[in-house]
Amino acid sequence: VASAFCNDDVTLIVDSGPPMGSQFLAPCLQKHMVETWGLNGTLPADCADCRPADGAFAEPYVRYILGKYPESTLGLISTESDETISQFWGFGENNCASLTGAPDPYPAGKYKQGLEDLRDRIIAGQGNFKLFMVPGSEHVLLDNDPTSVVVGGVTLKDWLNKALTGDPTWSNVP
Repeated sequence: VASAFCNDDVTLIVDSGPPMGSQFLAPCLQKHMVETWGLNGTLPADCADCRPADGAFAEPYVRYILGKYPESTLGLISTESDETISQFWGFGENNCASLTGAPDPYPAGKYKQGLEDLRDRIIAGQGNFKLFMVPGSEHVLLDNDPTSVVVGGVTLKDWLNKALTGDPTWSNVP
């Protein structure tokens, strides 16, 4: 979007699709995603780190986007243990042993740790990428009334408005 409409401000809000570091999103599953979904054809050609041998593209891709589009606003909305995505991440457990069957359980608390790692390590210090993390396991939050989703006294509506208006007080929640 940013390269197609380069003269316009771009705000990207992702609802329940978190990129995570390899400790939380197994490289074998990332490699499977690249191969199955044909991501090598869609990942940016100038992102040299987005095609590692082990397939772990998610973190390098986030770093690429942050470096390439430092003026764009990026936000992620997620629950602490999204029941849909954490089940999918379970396919990566045990070195992807369950790719052709039912996913292995994704360890309790690991999903939240992955979100915290994203917030505290991968996007730390980036003024243009923020996380809105909600207790619970619901998958997709933008289908709720944004005034009813509240964390630490901050409504999702207010967080989104700050992102969209470039408010300098926009921050991670929590």
